[in-house]
Amino acid sequence: MTDRHDQETAASMGATLDIVPYLPELVADMWALGSVPGLVVELLLPLDLPADATRVLDLGCGKGALGITLAKQLGFTVVGVDLCRPFLEEAARRAKDVDVTDRCEFEYCDLRDKLARGGEFDVAVLASLGGVLGPSDQCVGSMRRAVKSGGYIVIDDGFLSHSDAAERPGYQHLTSHEETLLRLTVHGDEVVRERIYSAEETRAINLDYIHHITKRAAGLAKRQPDVAEQLQAYVATQESECDFIDNEVTGAIWLLQRA
Repeated sequence: MTDRHDQETAASMGATLDIVPYLPELVADMWALGSVPGLVVELLLPLDLPADATRVLDLGCGKGALGITLAKQLGFTVVGVDLCRPFLEEAARRAKDVDVTDRCEFEYCDLRDKLARGGEFDVAVLASLGGVLGPSDQCVGSMRRAVKSGGYIVIDDGFLSHSDAAERPGYQHLTSHEETLLRLTVHGDEVVRERIYSAEETRAINLDYIHHITKRAAGLAKRQPDVAEQLQAYVATQESECDFIDNEVTGAIWLLQRA
């Protein structure tokens, strides 16, 4: 893995470079890694997209939870891209376990490079990756390159609960709800559906995440005491981020139809 790819992986997981080698174990007990595949199924199911002809691009697919769910439940063909090889390897194993290997392809690739090449996907999804593609207008502008006219874009992110701008690193792409909706549609695309997370849903996701990484970090620190301090710092950083999200961010999933 190149340094640039390490940096991208670290940024997507809120980690420092020295934590990157330990990320697969830290999140070993989680499959979806922050996204909720069932909610994406909820958004797409009413569209009645043809199972045998619908192609989905899953950007930053992680361990393949979303793609495998879409392939298994809706019969879609999914291409997932990610920069963490252990995640991709697990995704391939899980796809085989539930017999959807023929409908799932997992590719080691920077999602920006994938989008730059364009494509004719029916659906493109960016779930729980924060501002990796910039503010909402830039994010949609990049994603629509890979989606055919009339196709769909799904973004799982959020908006600021109490202000118009965030100063916290990693969250500067967020803005108010009203401004977010304006940015999402700046290219002429239509917001077909918006699903807002309740505070209880967000808190439950964050608590589950912190519980698992804290347990795994403790086990790692016992086996490798030389990195105990870095692991403790990572957990503390994640706790701080979850606290910020709980208090300042409202999670939401948007389904857009490309013009």
